[in-house]
Amino acid sequence: RSGHIEKFAANANVSVKKLFFFYQTKEEDGAGEGKPASLIFTLGDHDGLHGSCLYFIRSGNRPITTSTLDTEVFCGQLDNNLLRNLQETLSSLYLPVLKADQKWGDLSGDQVTITNFLHGLEKFIGVVKDAAASLEDNVELDKVSRNLRELLETAPNPTKFSQDHDIVD
Repeated sequence: RSGHIEKFAANANVSVKKLFFFYQTKEEDGAGEGKPASLIFTLGDHDGLHGSCLYFIRSGNRPITTSTLDTEVFCGQLDNNLLRNLQETLSSLYLPVLKADQKWGDLSGDQVTITNFLHGLEKFIGVVKDAAASLEDNVELDKVSRNLRELLETAPNPTKFSQDHDIVD
């Protein structure tokens, strides 16, 4: 695997367009608990992700210089929370690039369609963000042994209502 980074950074005849650095246990060691994680370099063709990952992807064959690095190389981080990764990638990479892009091919003259698409993408990002947040939040509800009618019937009784109110709180 030596030389892959040099091939990725080459200014001519680019043969490597993606690089991945995984921080995880090696697959041959298994992903078991208690095994030490290590930094693994891969091209992503054979190694599966079950830890954290930094990725670098070339967008074209233009030479990589300090002035073209931000347009020629996309990078980011992935981990086991795929919804959060998707939301972060869409909101911090794709949406800004699409908003800044002036070349929309056949749609270049159709600003209404472009605006509708970007608005739809923003709404989708919001839905993914909410879905990821809901999966991260663990809310556990206790089952109340009384039905709603009983609760309403006992509401005029201050002692009973106080007991029921404590259950809800």
